[in-house]
Amino acid sequence: MKWLHQITNTFTLLAKWISLATLIAMTLLITVAVISRAIGHPVIGDVEISQLLMVALIMFGLPYTQSRDAHISIGLIVDRLPIKIQGVLNVISSLTLFFVCWLITVVFVNATVLNDSTFQKSTDLLSIPHLPFKIFIAVGFGLWGLQALLKVIDSIVSLINLSTKQPISDSEGKVKCL
Repeated sequence: MKWLHQITNTFTLLAKWISLATLIAMTLLITVAVISRAIGHPVIGDVEISQLLMVALIMFGLPYTQSRDAHISIGLIVDRLPIKIQGVLNVISSLTLFFVCWLITVVFVNATVLNDSTFQKSTDLLSIPHLPFKIFIAVGFGLWGLQALLKVIDSIVSLINLSTKQPISDSEGKVKCL
């Protein structure tokens, strides 16, 4: 399963850089739009472009956040449970996330392939087509789902190692705890 980690993490790293580039582009666009509005020559469609760039920013940022386990979580109850039960809950929650992400991916792929070939939607002011952004959503959720699947695999391996009292290591070879 090391190959799955490598492939997924490579695509996740690429998504991270796309997300960062999108953030820089949004920052520059908003700065130019604010300054140009102040001098009396507003940028036409700056709000539309910012909204579309936000789709790319979020969709390509979610897989990286999942890979770093950086989503907000509150362990008020779970942290007080035994380690094995915490591991089982990690497996269940990651498996649920995997199925939801892949369901959304399939829905967006079907909507993109079937509906957009006959009826092209676009933004109101600048007529920017929605198709590339629907693809971004499908790719983002797909990568997020793959990262969740990796967490399921890692959690199951951790549970097995916990049962056999072996040291637990992650995909990078670092020893970790559940």
